[in-house]
Amino acid sequence: MQFIILSNMACHYVGRKEYSGVPSHIIASASGTFTVVLLEIRSQNHHLAKTLLDLNMEMRRLRNENELSAASESKALNIAISPE
Repeated sequence: MQFIILSNMACHYVGRKEYSGVPSHIIASASGTFTVVLLEIRSQNHHLAKTLLDLNMEMRRLRNENELSAASESKALNIAISPE
């Protein structure tokens, strides 16, 4: 994919369908390409955010599971050690 980068100076409108000598179809093409790239970045960002949320939920689940297991083992040790 090829990008056309236009400086602020090159984008001054001069009263025609050109921006400082850059034909409008070139600007429209660059704008369209830029829009496609931004949409792809947005999609990737959404996917990464979902992945991070899923990982966070899995970490919480494992932490809770580990805490329950540790509490259960501690209770079992207390029962085994203390005579009744």
